[in-house]
Amino acid sequence: MGESLALYYLKEDNVFIDGEGEIVFEIFEIITPNDLYLFKRHKTYMIVNHRTEPQIFVELYWPEDEEERYFDEERIERYERAKSSGCFTF
Repeated sequence: MGESLALYYLKEDNVFIDGEGEIVFEIFEIITPNDLYLFKRHKTYMIVNHRTEPQIFVELYWPEDEEERYFDEERIERYERAKSSGCFTF
């Protein structure tokens, strides 16, 4: 069983943010360039292994609505609350 890290992609800004809304500046310290390529190619939720921490899974979230121009903070807050309750375990 491993831990997980959720990253949310902001398509308009071409950046990932974490569950606290902080921009992830060094994405390739967390995922591989190939993981990023596949994520952007398939445009869907993915789970990948952390690049340097084998016990951590990285959940990559693609925006639900292609037209969406803002960050859905409420949805992420709900996910973070659910995650902290232990309902997402591996």
